[in-house]
Amino acid sequence: MNAIVELNLALILFMPWYLLLGWLFWRVRARGASSARKFVALAILLASMVAAGTTGVWAYGIADTSSGMIWRQILACVVGYWAFLVVLAAGYGMLRSPALGTALGPALQNAATRHWDACPSDSPRG
Repeated sequence: MNAIVELNLALILFMPWYLLLGWLFWRVRARGASSARKFVALAILLASMVAAGTTGVWAYGIADTSSGMIWRQILACVVGYWAFLVVLAAGYGMLRSPALGTALGPALQNAATRHWDACPSDSPRG
């Protein structure tokens, strides 16, 4: 097997499930929200994928292979999935917080508004 595919097999196999959970997160938390909240939700989704990938690769590297090579993939799957869910759950809780609007600050809100207004199909007004 190709070394790159072997290293990222857990991420590749779980990608459909990550996409489904990400879509659900987007529908629940970001749809109909302000531009700033959409920007933060997008950052949370990106952070959850990065967390899944990096922790999966890390777990693959530290796995004990004395019981067989498959345990590398199993550990990478479990640890990567755990990291994905932790970041997504923390982000879900953060987006539920009413204090997020005041914590974002005007600069982030203005940047997010400019980004979403440039994409009329994604804008709640268009």
